[in-house]
Amino acid sequence: MKYTTYAREGELFCIDDQRLMRQMLLIFGAPFLLAGAGVLANVLYRWLFTSEPVPGGMVVFALFPLLFGSFLISFRFTRYLSTDGRYMVTRHRMLFFSWEDKQPLASFSKIQLKWTLVHSGGSNKSNKRMVGVVLDTRYAETELSADSEYEIARSKAEQLVKSFNKPLEDLTSAEPVITAPEDIDRKLVLTQTDMPEPPENCAIRLANTEQGLRFTMPCREGLPFGGIFRMIVLVIGGLYMQSRLDGSVPHGFAVGFDLALYLAVIFNVIQAFYPYYFRPWIEVSKQGVRAKLSAFKKPVDLRLSGLEEARVSKNKIILRADGFYAAIPVNSSPQDAEFMLQIIRWLATIQSR
Repeated sequence: MKYTTYAREGELFCIDDQRLMRQMLLIFGAPFLLAGAGVLANVLYRWLFTSEPVPGGMVVFALFPLLFGSFLISFRFTRYLSTDGRYMVTRHRMLFFSWEDKQPLASFSKIQLKWTLVHSGGSNKSNKRMVGVVLDTRYAETELSADSEYEIARSKAEQLVKSFNKPLEDLTSAEPVITAPEDIDRKLVLTQTDMPEPPENCAIRLANTEQGLRFTMPCREGLPFGGIFRMIVLVIGGLYMQSRLDGSVPHGFAVGFDLALYLAVIFNVIQAFYPYYFRPWIEVSKQGVRAKLSAFKKPVDLRLSGLEEARVSKNKIILRADGFYAAIPVNSSPQDAEFMLQIIRWLATIQSR
């Protein structure tokens, strides 16, 4: 279960969720601990119940992995933010030893939400795009946490806004959005009672389906140059490897390599080109409002009740409520985006009745 706000311990907000780190340390430390315990049990058995001499090196061989595994499993590193926003606390613990460092914070004018790149680790050394909660301090930004889901980061940021009475600046969309503390939970006033008329040359398709009324947006424009480049490199590299392997490896291996190459090319073509042919859609039925916003993700339910934000940001419509966030790609003119926003406001008005 994911925490949607920072855990509070007395006068401190716990910034770090250390469960994943603890699991990793347990995975790496448990084999050393078990190996050391097994060797130590063997040493004690020989010493207590047999007359066999116990080599001193065997005792050292038992104690080293036992202590190393214990250090790994017991290691803790947790950051805290004081509830008055004046300082950060870092607590360390290893076996029976514990200590903490306190770092004063410069005054900050607002809390920010912004995209940040987090190193995912592993052999590929890739970076993952996440939503960070940041204190906009006077001399430098202080990043508190980063989450893969916008809703979780937003909940944490709103918790700090209410605690510190500072505005929230959302930098995750094309235009910054600043929300005052007194407006942080304010709901939209919905007055769109009639279905809006589409603008001239509207590229959004409206159709009746078996499920209900469907609005279909245009597909993305342009070409996937990154996917084309990957495909060229893949084909050239594959053909070169085919020429090197031809006649020097068993026939079955060569056939398997060719099959893997063809599948890789097909997978790359689908991954690169299909999003440019995919048309996002929103469907209204008796069961509610559903939308498919991404080529490779399942349809989601749009929760339009209790909306706190509905706006156009470039070619996307941003919808937000407590625990809900959606970015609907329109891929068309600003007039079409505004028309789709009015449609959503109309649907939200109907749902709120």
